[in-house]
Amino acid sequence: MIQRIIKATILLILLLPANLPAAMDFIFEESISRSMERMETLYSSGNWDEAMKVGRGIIKDAPKNHPAASRAQDLIVLSLDSRNREIIANQKRDQLKKQEETGQQLVSEGSKLLTEKNFAGAAEKLGRAIRMPGADAQTYFLLGYANLKAGKRKDAYNALRQCLKLNPSHERALFHIAGLSYEFNQSSEAEDYSARLIEAIEKKLVEYRDIFQNQRSQELNDKAVATARKMAALRNNLGQASYMHGMLSQKRKDYKTAVASFEKATKINPSSADNWLRLGICFLQLKIYHQATISLEQSILIRETRLKELTTNAGKLLDAGKSDAAVDAELQTRKLKEEIARSLYILAIANGRTKETDSAIRNIDRALELKPDFVQGRYTRAILLAEKNNLEDALEQMRQVLKDSPPRSAQAKKAIKTITFLMDQITRRDNPTEIAAVEKQQKAVEVDQYV
Repeated sequence: MIQRIIKATILLILLLPANLPAAMDFIFEESISRSMERMETLYSSGNWDEAMKVGRGIIKDAPKNHPAASRAQDLIVLSLDSRNREIIANQKRDQLKKQEETGQQLVSEGSKLLTEKNFAGAAEKLGRAIRMPGADAQTYFLLGYANLKAGKRKDAYNALRQCLKLNPSHERALFHIAGLSYEFNQSSEAEDYSARLIEAIEKKLVEYRDIFQNQRSQELNDKAVATARKMAALRNNLGQASYMHGMLSQKRKDYKTAVASFEKATKINPSSADNWLRLGICFLQLKIYHQATISLEQSILIRETRLKELTTNAGKLLDAGKSDAAVDAELQTRKLKEEIARSLYILAIANGRTKETDSAIRNIDRALELKPDFVQGRYTRAILLAEKNNLEDALEQMRQVLKDSPPRSAQAKKAIKTITFLMDQITRRDNPTEIAAVEKQQKAVEVDQYV
C-alpha cells in the first residue's frame, strides 16, 4: 500500500507543472461559486449583514468584471435595502406597539373616570384613545357613552356610528344610537337601529336562556343568578327598544307593525301606562275598537293608581315638614292628572266611534275634573251633548270653549262656527213653523232671482 502511495505522489509531481494554471482556475471558480451560493442563501434567509460580508469578500477576490463580482454587488445593494427596510419596519412596529399600549392605558383611565361619573374627563381620555392604532368598537362605544352623559349628543352619535361600523351587532351602541337618531328626527334610521337592536337582544336572550338552563342543571346557582340578572336587564332593554320601534312605526302610520311592537312592549313591561296608551291608540287607528278600549282603560288604571299613591305621599311629606319633596310630589301629581285626562279623552273618542255616547260623556267629564282647562275635551263634550240633542248644554260648553281659546285662534273660529250652528238648531227646534215659512220665502226669492 505504501509503495502505491509513493508511486502516485511521484506521478502527481511529474504532472503538476504542466497543468497547474488550469487546476488553480478550477479551484478558484469552485470557491467563488460556493461563496455565491452561500451569499444567495444568506440573502434569501434575511441574514443581510452576513450576506454583505460574504459579498465584499467575493468582490475583493474576484477579477474585475467577473460575473460573480457583479452579482455580489447587486446582492449587497439588495441586502442593504432590505436591512434598512427591516430596521424601519421594526421601528414602526415598536412605535405601533408603544402607541397601542398608550391607547390601552387611555382606555383604562377613561373607563375609571366613567365609573367615577367624570364624563367630561372620560370623553377627553377616550377621544385620545381612538386616535391611537388598535382602537376597537368598544373604545368607540365608551367614547359615545361618555359624550352622551356629558351632554355632547352629536359627538356621542358620531362615536356610536363608528362603533357599529366595527361591530354592527353591538347591543348597547344600538340602544343609545336608536334613541339619538329619534331625537335628531332621523326616523327611518332610528327605526332601522331599533329593529337591529331587537334582533340582537332576542338572539342574546336565547343564548343566555341556554346558559341559564345548563347552569341550573349543574346546580351552579350563583352563576345562574348572575345570568338571570343579565337576562332581566336585556328584557328591559328589549321592552324599551320595542316601544321605540312602535313609536317610529306609528309615526309613519304603519299601525299593524306598531301594534306588534307595542304588544311586545306590554308583555315585557305590563306596568307601563305609556305602552298600553300607545297600543290603544294604534288599535283605534286600525278601527279595532274593543281592543283599543281595553288597552286605554288599562293605561288609565295604571296612572290612576299611581296618582293615588302620589297624592297620599304628598300629604305625608307635607305633614312631615318636607316641603321641597312635597312640592316635587305635587308637580308630579299635576303632570299625571294631565296624562290621565288625555287618556280619558282618547277613550271617549273610542266610545264615540262605537256609538257609546253616554260612556264617552262620562269619560270626558272625568277628564275635565282632572283638567278643567282642557279645551279639546270640552269641545268634544259639547259635540257629544249635541248628538244627544242636549243643545242648550252643548251651547253652554261651546261658549266656555270660546272663552278658554286664544283670540282669533283656529280653535276660537271653530267654536264660533259651532255656536252659530247650535243656536240655529235651537231656533229650528223651538220655532219650526216660522223657520219653515222663512225657508220657503227664501227659496221663492232665490227662484225669482234666477228667473
